[in-house]
Amino acid sequence: MSRKFFDKNSPSSISLSRREMIFGTTAIALSYSTFGKMGNAFAEALDSGNAIVGFKQFMQVSASLTGVDKPDEALGKSILAAFNALNNQTPQLVTELPKYLKDGVIVPDAPAEISAFSSALLKAWYMGIVGQGEQTRCVAYEHALNYAPISDVCVLPSYARGEPHYWAQPPFPSPAI
Repeated sequence: MSRKFFDKNSPSSISLSRREMIFGTTAIALSYSTFGKMGNAFAEALDSGNAIVGFKQFMQVSASLTGVDKPDEALGKSILAAFNALNNQTPQLVTELPKYLKDGVIVPDAPAEISAFSSALLKAWYMGIVGQGEQTRCVAYEHALNYAPISDVCVLPSYARGEPHYWAQPPFPSPAI
């Protein structure tokens, strides 16, 4: 039994039998499960090894700079991966940075690249942005740290607080005199 997809008169019509359809779907499922497992194993090797160089040290430096005791590890992995993709010097900078930290602040005599990296790191954690210009990558939005201090009084700007143009109406009616 053969089934036609699209218009029969179209040159792009596809003719598949039930057997071909089952064989194709099975092949796709098997390849996905095989390569998916390989991808997961590769990701675990990256996390457990030093492919994401100095992740624990990166998180310690991030905690010291931001003042957050336990920064979000998933966000930390995204930030570090973005820094690694943009700059191959990131592992060395992460290793050198603790030497120039005193009570969460970079000492004044730190090299320029360390100061720039610490500023970029703070920007990544607080604003969710890594890089500059065309290399800019957004790694966080609602999970960026700049919303934490005001989360009890402000709604994230991505959510509507009322009907369209609600801000054009006065919050309270004018008192009648």
